Amino acid sequence: MNAQEILAKERALQQAQQKTQEMEKTLQQAQQKSIAAEQALQEIEEKILAEEQLLQQAMERLQLSARAYHRILKLARSIADMDASQNIRTRHLTEAINYRKLDRVNRHTR
Repeated sequence: MNAQEILAKERALQQAQQKTQEMEKTLQQAQQKSIAAEQALQEIEEKILAEEQLLQQAMERLQLSARAYHRILKLARSIADMDASQNIRTRHLTEAINYRKLDRVNRHTR
C-alpha cells in the first residue's frame, strides 16, 4: 500500500466519522423533539381531563341532564368559534356553564 492509498483511506475514514457524528446529532435532535412532543401531548391530555372534570362537576352541582350537557358543549363550541379558537378551552366551557346558570335563574324567576 502506497502513501496515496493510505491518505485516501484516512480521508474516507474521516468522512465516515464525520457522517456518523452528523447522524448522531440528528438522532439526538429527533429524540429531543420527540420528548418535547410527548410533554406537549401530556399537557394537552391534562387540560382535556381538567375540562372534562369541570363539565362533570357542573353536571353534578347543577343537576344537568344529558341534553343540557350537550347544549353546554354546543354553546362552548360557538364561544370558541367566536374567539377564533380551534379547540374548546376551559374559559369557553366556563362561559357556557355560566350562561346555563343564568338561563336557569331566569326561568325560575318568571
